Amino acid sequence: MTAKPELAEVAPDGWPVLAAAGIVTILLAFLALPLAGVALGLMVWLRHILRIPVRKLPADAEHHILAPADGVVLSIGAPGSQDGDVLTRLVRITIKTRLSDAQLQCAPVSGRVRDNFLIPGLFLSAADEVSARRDNERREVTIETDKGDAIMLVQIGTRTARQLVCRHNPGKTLAAGASLGMARLAGLTDIFVPAECALAVQEGQSVLAGETILATFAGHAGHAGHAGHDGAVARASRPSDVGGFLDITLDFIFYSAIPFAFCVNDTQHALAGAFLIFSFVGSGSSFLAFAIIAQKRGISTDQRGKKSFFYLGGLTEGTETIIFLITASL
Repeated sequence: MTAKPELAEVAPDGWPVLAAAGIVTILLAFLALPLAGVALGLMVWLRHILRIPVRKLPADAEHHILAPADGVVLSIGAPGSQDGDVLTRLVRITIKTRLSDAQLQCAPVSGRVRDNFLIPGLFLSAADEVSARRDNERREVTIETDKGDAIMLVQIGTRTARQLVCRHNPGKTLAAGASLGMARLAGLTDIFVPAECALAVQEGQSVLAGETILATFAGHAGHAGHAGHDGAVARASRPSDVGGFLDITLDFIFYSAIPFAFCVNDTQHALAGAFLIFSFVGSGSSFLAFAIIAQKRGISTDQRGKKSFFYLGGLTEGTETIIFLITASL
């Protein structure tokens, strides 16, 4: 005999909404039964989205930053200058919770609540993210991990989300995935993560609160350890700042090491080897100079896969260049 599935419990912050809908349903029952039927259907829908969803916490959750809300990732990028100098060193991930999503929000990391305050504002449409962040009401909650990383979450009001709820006072300790609050209903959520974290989501991706990994703290993201490999691995996985640094640095060291070794071994052809090293210095300088300008102007592309930074394309990349040099040396 199989056990019957249990009905999910309603989140504490969802009861006021559900109670208000129940009162309206009872009043409509005395006025017009068809309208009461519609209201009853609305109650069933509210009961579903205001539930405490069952979520599976990822393994090694302390190494990751989890999605604080259900919904879809609207945008990922660096905050603008209007957000403050401190936030410019972070990456902002914006999640839009839909009316069909579970509304309960979860703590993205384990740690202590450092700040929790409400900033009054308007409740305009969230179609314009910039205006919504600037003009709409918002609640900022900052959680500090045991290692000192501060993760800030911002609930942003919209036309439907007019109550931004988080009842945890500063000093409260939360576990990753624990109930955090609710933007009633269907609000925007910004979460700011350290720029050195390895992102694990992309724009347009659907996420689940307390289950989907948004980013991994630096030092815990897998990356390649020698020349040529990081570029190849990054094409099949996600890029990281550490991996990008090792990729470029070790690639050019390896490129120049091969002709240098030939110069040491055969001094009669040292001039040819020196010219090859000279060409590597020239191409590497233009490569990195363009990458700096591209980063400054926000130029990027995914045509060659996601990279740690944008640069001019060429005939080959790291792994292919190394194979060509080895083949030419045989």
